[in-house]
Amino acid sequence: MKQLHILRHSLGLDDNGRGNQYRNYYVCGPGSDGWIDCLDLCHAGHMQPRRSQLLPESETCFVVTEAGKAAVEAAKPPQIKTTRSQRRMQLFRSLDCGLSFREFLKTSWAKGVK
Repeated sequence: MKQLHILRHSLGLDDNGRGNQYRNYYVCGPGSDGWIDCLDLCHAGHMQPRRSQLLPESETCFVVTEAGKAAVEAAKPPQIKTTRSQRRMQLFRSLDCGLSFREFLKTSWAKGVK
């Protein structure tokens, strides 16, 4: 489970493996929390170590391989469908509009939710 978290974090994804991949690296060194897990992931073919001149000698940059990306995709839980009512409630909670939920439902924001 921790190794899956490292793979997802390396790719910039959320805890469910969703989001836009905006990076592909994980930096750690011997004795750090994820070092052994990164080495195990390298042994499994899910990551590769890369040296960088920008990092201290004690740190290693690990990148996720195509096999690692496939493992993250395979472990992604199914997406739960939400109802229109649930989407309106989520929108209401995300906005700081100062309205009660009842007042919010009368606005064009709430009416535009499909």
